[in-house]
Amino acid sequence: MQLEAPRSPPKFHVTAGYSIFATDLAFASGTDAYIERRAATASLAYRLTDTITLQLGAGATLGGRFVFGEERHTFDPGWVASLAGTWRVYGTSKSDPFVLVSGALAASGADTTGPSGERASMLAVDFRVTGIAGKTFFDILSPYLVLRAFGGPVFWEHEGESETGGDKYHFQIGAGMVLALPRRFDAFVEVVPVGERAAALGLGYSF
Repeated sequence: MQLEAPRSPPKFHVTAGYSIFATDLAFASGTDAYIERRAATASLAYRLTDTITLQLGAGATLGGRFVFGEERHTFDPGWVASLAGTWRVYGTSKSDPFVLVSGALAASGADTTGPSGERASMLAVDFRVTGIAGKTFFDILSPYLVLRAFGGPVFWEHEGESETGGDKYHFQIGAGMVLALPRRFDAFVEVVPVGERAAALGLGYSF
């Protein structure tokens, strides 16, 4: 009798998600600002080795608001793109705790509309380093803690003058959970209340 060869783990993973974030910015001109944006994104991850995964992401920003000093602006829909790599530092089986470290380069762009109808473009670029630690329970539920550090410029134009700014905090502290579903599907939720505030949820599929 010939035994069936063991199946290798899936190489690819696709994810569709929705997120919202809010933070405070400081511009070189001395003006502080508040930003809030929403986005819908999709990503494709490839498992290069048992411990290293590469990921491409793209999507659309869905508007938001931008308060520059006392001026209130709104965001038009825009774009977002990212490139990331993840290293599983610890945890080789589902019964082990896991530790992941990742780095990501991301950019987004959209137009803003000011209180008098004036329009200007905003471009944001940042690099993020993320550490995640968690554990899987009952083979399906994986809660985790997340810590991120990041930095990068925000380019904008105000009344004909170029403005360059950045996030005031440069970090995030939060928690999340991944739920394994039947037929290689999974769902996730993440909430970040400290630093750059954010919340995200989504659905994934491995193949």
